[in-house]
Amino acid sequence: MESARSRTEQTSGSELADAKGSVRLGQYLHSLRTGYGYSLRKVEEKARVHGGEIDNSQLSRYEKGICYPSFDKLRTLARIFNVSIQTFSDVVDLEELEKNQPTISDPDELVKRGHEEFRLGDYGRAYAMFQRARHLLEEREDPAAVSPEGAREIARIRLATAIALYRLGKISLSEYEIRQLLRLERNIDPGTVVRALLQLSNVHATFGDFLLAEMEASHALAVASGLAEPILAIGISPAGIPFGGQRRLTDLFFLICSTDDRGHLRTLARLSRLVGSDDLLQALRQAEQHQHVYERAKNLRDCRAASGVDKTSGRTGRLPPGPRRNPHERLGRLLRRPD
Repeated sequence: MESARSRTEQTSGSELADAKGSVRLGQYLHSLRTGYGYSLRKVEEKARVHGGEIDNSQLSRYEKGICYPSFDKLRTLARIFNVSIQTFSDVVDLEELEKNQPTISDPDELVKRGHEEFRLGDYGRAYAMFQRARHLLEEREDPAAVSPEGAREIARIRLATAIALYRLGKISLSEYEIRQLLRLERNIDPGTVVRALLQLSNVHATFGDFLLAEMEASHALAVASGLAEPILAIGISPAGIPFGGQRRLTDLFFLICSTDDRGHLRTLARLSRLVGSDDLLQALRQAEQHQHVYERAKNLRDCRAASGVDKTSGRTGRLPPGPRRNPHERLGRLLRRPD
């Protein structure tokens, strides 16, 4: 019996085949092929190995956006390039968003407006802004020799694009953007690399590949070890997940990336004091976007620094000597989701 998913994919594929063609899909196919280092003839050979038939002239027409592949051709291409058929459909969906790209020609202004749209929750509009900004920057750069400054800016925009795609539910395309970004890892700043790897970890976790998610998070930690200042990453799971062998679910997670034990413990101690505030924990749980998480944590930290008050104990200055508790244990108790 034919599965529901198969029927859906066939319907999607037949709809694509009836259309005139897609420049965006053609560009994506071209980037996949060149990314693998395949010639048109090589893809034709690979298609036969996978039990399909794709003439090299056909593939050339697909890449130029002259016509759409049939469902059978899409399925074969998906096997060759190790992507899902849904990814091809997502690419076509994004082409509709790109038709509404703004006419602004200043990349900095586009990025600024893209972040504003993201904060407002219009991820499709934000995606269109980021895409146009990247295209404008790439047009100014020599493809054979991208300047270090240009590479860093393009990488930051790709990361913003990947996050917007993730919010749109285009998970595979989000992963594709991140991997394109990481190809320039040697030319971009470590902070962007760390954020990209953590986003890639989120992608793997969404697909249920928790081992790969952990590997990417460990890679992020290794990259962060070369940074002068510790980095704190915050993860929020609205539903909560079992963690640490406790009966209650945990919904807040913190990852400290530090170059040494002293920096790690100092950051952990400060974090332990911050999360002692019920206001902060509630604000984090209600935050809808990552900028809100950062702003609320920073505001509370600044307020404490200005007042010198430890709101957890109600005292000012240093706490009197007494039995010390492991800050890890304290964090564990505080971060359990309320029943």
